[in-house]
Amino acid sequence: MTAAVTARPLFDEADTIDRPTAKPPVPQVEPKIGRTMVASIAWTTLVMLVATGAPMWWLTGDIWNGIGLGAFCAFWGGPGFGTMAGGVIWTMRQERNEAAAHGSEG
Repeated sequence: MTAAVTARPLFDEADTIDRPTAKPPVPQVEPKIGRTMVASIAWTTLVMLVATGAPMWWLTGDIWNGIGLGAFCAFWGGPGFGTMAGGVIWTMRQERNEAAAHGSEG
């Protein structure tokens, strides 16, 4: 004796989900992130060069020691920290602009 197997659909019409057809609004993004990053990298590189080179020059009395250490710190620390700081500055500006557009304080 064999049992008859009936095929049934995987989903009934009651199981379907109505999805909205309208796309969500795209946030307005300020296109100045590149300029913010470049400016931040330049400033942090300069600050690191001076902030480490000047004290080294003052402590050793030799300008080349200050320039060497300052250049080393500026090369390895300036771009990395500048990129991070530039991203934070840009994101903070975006959040403040969005808060001002929605009428809340940020």
